[in-house]
Amino acid sequence: MDIALDIFVIIADFVLTLFAGDDVQKVSRFFKRQC
Repeated sequence: MDIALDIFVIIADFVLTLFAGDDVQKVSRFFKRQC
């Protein structure tokens, strides 16, 4: 578990949710399952 990667995922999830919405949330959930 890399802390920097975890922080990046949190920030990316927040930013993508701001700018896009449901489609990006599905993608971010997919990436969270991969981690």
